Amino acid sequence: MRGFDVRICLVFTRFVLPIIFSFALDVSGATYFVATNGADANPGTTTNAPWRTIQHAANTLTPGDTALVRGGVYNEAVTFHVSGSAAGFLTFQNYPGENPIVDGTGLPIPQLDYAAGLFEFTNGSYITIQGFEIRNYQTNSTSYVPAGIDITGAPHDLTFISNRVHNIANLNTSSSANAYGIAVHGTLPQAISNLVFRSNEIYSNSTGQSETFSLDGNCNGFDISGNLVHDNNNIGIGFIGYEGVCSDASQDYTRNGVCRSNIVWNISAINNAPEQDEYDADGIYSDGGSNVLIELNQIHNCDIGVELASEHKGHAAIACTCRDNLIWSNYTQGISIGGYSTSVGQTWNCTITHNTLYHNDSTDSGDGELYIQYNALTNLFKDNILDANSQNLLIGSAGLSKSTNTTSADWNLYFAPGGTNGSDWQWNKNTYASFAAYKTGTTNDTHSIFADPLFINATNANFHLSTNSPAVNAGDTNFVAASGETDIDLQPRVALGRTDIGADELNLLSATLAIAPPANGQVRLQLSGEPGHPFVWEQSGTLSGWLPFLTNYSDATGLAGSTNPATVAMRFFRAQMTQ
Repeated sequence: MRGFDVRICLVFTRFVLPIIFSFALDVSGATYFVATNGADANPGTTTNAPWRTIQHAANTLTPGDTALVRGGVYNEAVTFHVSGSAAGFLTFQNYPGENPIVDGTGLPIPQLDYAAGLFEFTNGSYITIQGFEIRNYQTNSTSYVPAGIDITGAPHDLTFISNRVHNIANLNTSSSANAYGIAVHGTLPQAISNLVFRSNEIYSNSTGQSETFSLDGNCNGFDISGNLVHDNNNIGIGFIGYEGVCSDASQDYTRNGVCRSNIVWNISAINNAPEQDEYDADGIYSDGGSNVLIELNQIHNCDIGVELASEHKGHAAIACTCRDNLIWSNYTQGISIGGYSTSVGQTWNCTITHNTLYHNDSTDSGDGELYIQYNALTNLFKDNILDANSQNLLIGSAGLSKSTNTTSADWNLYFAPGGTNGSDWQWNKNTYASFAAYKTGTTNDTHSIFADPLFINATNANFHLSTNSPAVNAGDTNFVAASGETDIDLQPRVALGRTDIGADELNLLSATLAIAPPANGQVRLQLSGEPGHPFVWEQSGTLSGWLPFLTNYSDATGLAGSTNPATVAMRFFRAQMTQ
């Protein structure tokens, strides 16, 4: 019998991927079918007699009903104006294993209030949309604003799961060109509420001066989680207020929602003529949003990573929380707070904690990892890692002679290749050429440290902390995790008696191991434990003279395969953490 000797090992599960949700069909109502070879005159109740159009299904379903849409191309725009109920949503879903495509090629774009969507919602509520590809809705005219999905008015309880929205575009090059991948405009005194967008992909859209994925106006209550937003030419995800969208000015702002576990990358306006070809597109932007929780996201290769601000004088991004995010290799700022000039809005009472910022401002614009603009008031910046690139700029400040900033910073870890005496800092009206001078001049960061954070492998975007990282157990001694708060790997935010600095918490979990029977000359060992660390597999026939045969990280399931150890006289296997 083949034996196995296993030692404690810590296995890497690379940063949290978008969560894929599987929802059972609501069986309380009838199920109908739609197919490209169907006819709307059919009963639609069997696969042999399906309806032809999604619009017919949208006109016909009653609460609790489901429309299963077969694969193929549907060249139609669909308006959802019939509602389900709290007891039975209307469900429009891809037929299992198939890919229905809603394609806007050649379709006219109506002139509606803010945008016109291939999927249009103005009144319908209690609706689920799942598993569609929505694409190719384009114009060259500034008179039209296409969108993949458009929600206007005051619909509520809308859920979008595992859809793909791409190639929605306004190709006009003037500053009046607009389009959206997904647009939400709360125009009425009654809020758009209970919006859920999970595990969708929004990519390759050209939106002119508008956002890729935008919530604007009277929007109160949303969950934007586990989405992929990439390769778009303006802001990735925006939570917006005070644009005059809502008829009640006091309700004209997006609020009370979460933006969680999204991956946002390749968001840039540098080749977007309506945006003046500038590096000004945020990955995630709270522009006048209030009480928006931005957590567990990964944002890289965007013009700006995360921005909390307002573009309207007399208004602000208020009480937003940006925590436990990975923000790296963005073209100008990693995180930005404050209005872009003295004549616009502010950032009030926002909390920025436990983020990891690495080598942002890759264009050497002079903005740095954290960029503080005008009127950043009573904000908290704590327990973050800032690791600067070769320009050594850790904190930048707009308009040094005029900036107003009452942000409080402490318990952070800073690092720059120039060292503590070669690092650059800007705060209000002053610049500082060393960490010591910055602390003395600002009275900030009394408990913060300047040290290499010792990531496992930052070059390959592995920002987990090595076991000897100075960020381990170096966070705020009084920190208490908020209800439900975790680190980037969904592990406890406090471990080993004290929180770490940055997005990763080194938990040093006890590893567990399961062994699959050898098959085809291979042994497969399944391990779970501390994410982020490399381990070496070794084998021996005598429990001594261990020979390494594989060094790797686990994949998302923690499953590692050997290199055919059964072909040699080795009986015992072990895995040991190496970093």
